[in-house]
Order: sequence, then structure tokens, then C-alpha cells
Amino acid sequence: LSRIKNASTRRKWRKKLAKLRRKYPSKFVLTHGDLFPRNILVDNGKITGIVDWERSGFLPDYVEYALAACLYDYSGEEWWRPVLMEVLPACAPERLSFQSLIYDRGY
Repeated sequence: LSRIKNASTRRKWRKKLAKLRRKYPSKFVLTHGDLFPRNILVDNGKITGIVDWERSGFLPDYVEYALAACLYDYSGEEWWRPVLMEVLPACAPERLSFQSLIYDRGY
């Protein structure tokens, strides 16, 4: 929020974020941040490893889903999106909207 120059806009976002936090409490978990087939190692139908952890971090539990739902550029791997949506725990639509807003603004 500190990147937002306009004080009234910053207050508006702070209120919205506080409301989301109250309505949908979350915990911080290890998040990969780049779950694409090229980063998942499989041998004989079993996942043996996950590579490319440069976008990882301890982030709120809804972030992996939000990234997959609204922010990833699938670049020819659009078939992968429904797979992720099926296996990742879903997050609230309000969270997705807020994450998209942040991403669209370059934050």
C-alpha cells in the first residue's frame, strides 16, 4: 500500500484489504509461484520433484490459486489452467478480484 501515492486511494485499499482479511482469514504457507508442467518432474506417473523455485515464498494460502486463476500467462499451455483449478484449494472471488487489481496496477 505504501506504493500508492494518492492518500484517499490508499485509504480505500487499506479498508478493502482489512475487510477481506476479516472475512477470509488466511495463514502463510510455502508457495511455489510458478506451477507449470515444465517445473514438475514425473517418473512412472508419480511426481518426483518440483523445480524452479525463484518465485517461491511464504505467502497467504490463497496466493497460489490466485496466481493460477488470474495472473499466469499460460503461453500455449492453456490446457494446464483447468488442471490447476481442480487441484489447488480455491479462494474467494473477492480475493481474486483484489489480486487482479493489484497486478493490473503494477504492484
